[in-house]
Amino acid sequence: MNSQTVFNARRNRHHPYVLLPTHFLDDPRLTWAAKGVLAYLLSRPDEETIRLSDLVNGSADEHDAVDAALSELHTFGYVVLERAQGTISCDAPSAEEERS
Repeated sequence: MNSQTVFNARRNRHHPYVLLPTHFLDDPRLTWAAKGVLAYLLSRPDEETIRLSDLVNGSADEHDAVDAALSELHTFGYVVLERAQGTISCDAPSAEEERS
């Protein structure tokens, strides 16, 4: 992924605060880095555009570390990456979707 890749995270827009599903926090397959990236993405408003460079610039992690965390989340089905029109949309599945 390049630094201009765009991420959109969907969350429940009816609540003005962050509600995080805890199932991903308890998954031992995920690194703490991946859990933190997913928590951050889920905390952002639906209409906010987040680029990979924003994630890198907003932390002490290097580009490769953030990219690895996103790839890990994709590998284990926590984000769906859709490449369309130069953007990548991230959508965390619900606990019910993961069980099916």
